[in-house]
Amino acid sequence: MADEISLASDLKESLERTKWTECGVCGFLIGRVWRGHVNVLNVWVDPSSDANSQICCKDLKDNLTACQDHLSGGMDIVGVVVVTKALKKSSPEEYLDTLPPEVQVAVSGPLFVVCHIQMKAPQKQSLVAFCHYSVEEKSLERVTERPVVEGFDEETVIFRLQACFPMQLQLDNSQPTVIEAWESKMTKAFSNIETSVSSGGYTYRFRDTLLFLSENSVIGSKGKMSSVQHLYEAVTSDVEGSGSKKSSFSRKPPLMVDLYQQVSGEMDHFAKPTCAPAVHQRTGSFRFLHLVLPVDAVVEVDRQERVGALHQLFHRAIVSQLRAMQHCLHHHQSQENEFYTPEPFHFSIPQRHTCVTVIYPRGISDIMLGSRRKCLHQKMCLGLDRPMFRRGNARLFPGQLVAGGYLINPHIGLPPSRVSGGTPHLVQGNYTYHHYMQDRFDDDKWGCAYRSLQTLVSWFRLQGYTDQPIPSHREIQKALVVVGDKEPSFVGSKKWIGSFEVSYCLDNMIGVTSKFLNVSAGADLASKGRELAMHFDTEGTPIMIGGGVLAHTILGVDYSETSGDIKFLILDPHYTGGEDLHTVQKEGWCGWKGPEFWNPTAHYNLCMPGRPAGF
Repeated sequence: MADEISLASDLKESLERTKWTECGVCGFLIGRVWRGHVNVLNVWVDPSSDANSQICCKDLKDNLTACQDHLSGGMDIVGVVVVTKALKKSSPEEYLDTLPPEVQVAVSGPLFVVCHIQMKAPQKQSLVAFCHYSVEEKSLERVTERPVVEGFDEETVIFRLQACFPMQLQLDNSQPTVIEAWESKMTKAFSNIETSVSSGGYTYRFRDTLLFLSENSVIGSKGKMSSVQHLYEAVTSDVEGSGSKKSSFSRKPPLMVDLYQQVSGEMDHFAKPTCAPAVHQRTGSFRFLHLVLPVDAVVEVDRQERVGALHQLFHRAIVSQLRAMQHCLHHHQSQENEFYTPEPFHFSIPQRHTCVTVIYPRGISDIMLGSRRKCLHQKMCLGLDRPMFRRGNARLFPGQLVAGGYLINPHIGLPPSRVSGGTPHLVQGNYTYHHYMQDRFDDDKWGCAYRSLQTLVSWFRLQGYTDQPIPSHREIQKALVVVGDKEPSFVGSKKWIGSFEVSYCLDNMIGVTSKFLNVSAGADLASKGRELAMHFDTEGTPIMIGGGVLAHTILGVDYSETSGDIKFLILDPHYTGGEDLHTVQKEGWCGWKGPEFWNPTAHYNLCMPGRPAGF
């Protein structure tokens, strides 16, 4: 084990600001052992007791189960969080010696990471130290923390497993304890599904190929396939339109994997029965429940990992998600014994290089799930100032399309701006690219500000702040009439709008307020680097800029505090082509622009939307 570990960039600070109330093993460290090096990427802790939450846990075993429900494939529990009081003579070893067997098994390896936190006096910050704990020697050794190494994400191959499992239950309504009976039947049904998956009667097929993953090999491959990289190249070479293999893995679409059940081979469907069939009939009042469980599991693997390890990783990911779905069904059973189909959603936490899976019940709104989301934030030491786990925040994988087929985050994959000594400050989260001639609507030469507004609204939709659809040009014009900015004759016209109209629409349509930055001449925009960098670091929203007869969207700046040099990341709504990312990036419709991009004599207004508070 190395004498250092890698930490996600915000992890230590997040643990330090958490308010701890009790001593002992209070949580788990989540991460990956990447090429022999431990990367601690996320946490799952229980800093305080909250009886109102569905996932706040009574003891360490429950906490472990809840943590495992949210792990994506390839992620493991690599350590524990131990809290002691600075004013008492206690040590982490006292608590580590009493870890339950289930926890000892869950934490990987004879050496694991310990985050030791000492509580000081009330209202004071805790101290955080990271150590390696030797199970055999029962000793702690302090280690050095460093940031997660550059290239960690780029060397990861993402697999996405999808399958549907039907579940059918029948219950006699005459039973006095209906809820308990349902839970018993459901537990048995899930156990049967899990046993079936574990029986070896299933195999994995890489979608749109003839490659199958068995327990020991890849069936259908033409050559040697020892590493995940070899598999990746074989799969993408069989899939039409896979793109250049030189791009980083993190910018590639995930490899889609389907689960197939074996119905031939050793199974003899024509064997004679060993006994005569018997039919049993029972009359009475029964209730029948039929659910289809939509398993959707993500597995993230180092490209140098052995192919032989994939089968077990896939199996663990599916079984883990089935158990999480069972917990979801138990928690969200209504008083009328109604059951809500559990649906998996995947979320990326900024700066933590990891994917979190959450199972939500279909048919229950985000508003009703607020307490659960709050507890998830607390468990992972995340602030409550912005949402991470609303359905609208769900991770958008490269190549995934949203309704309408719009390009998502076209700035991803662009080469760096090459500002000497510069620091990039970029839009935070997802958005869709809206431009001229989309939606079979001709707005060439007049609709650029409308399209920029649509991009801004898409950002708030995809961050979960609103479920309002992307407004059409006519709906935008109607909104401006409603707020009193335009006359009724404006609706249906081809008249331009500017940054102030954009702010009125954001306020009227989705309740978002905006700040303005006014620049009397385009030549002065180069001096606004500090203000723009601050906006992207704190608010993270795209900016609409209007000047002269043109409107654009600013997605970020690369700014040097020392020299004042700056480049702007521009999304240009004047593009009239199709949704081709290669063309958009190569021809500069989304790209870095220097100060000369702006008209030096034109007056510019920048609409800078604020991010609503709340989780």
